[in-house]
Amino acid sequence: MSRAAEAAMAASYKALKEDFVSNLTGGEIGEINYVTAVAPVCSLHCTAERANSWKVSSCPLVGATRAAVLF
Repeated sequence: MSRAAEAAMAASYKALKEDFVSNLTGGEIGEINYVTAVAPVCSLHCTAERANSWKVSSCPLVGATRAAVLF
């Protein structure tokens, strides 16, 4: 491949990359909170499940997380 073709491809790639990220405004605070809440909820869920060994639990967190995962 010639240097001119490589330069044209590099410029084209750069333009495509700039177009992809242009005019983005980001997410809303609620969306960010939903995404960042996943890890602590999963951690609590796994801890509660390990403690209860998937038996019938009186812990409301376990029931809530099971319902959330199933639906």
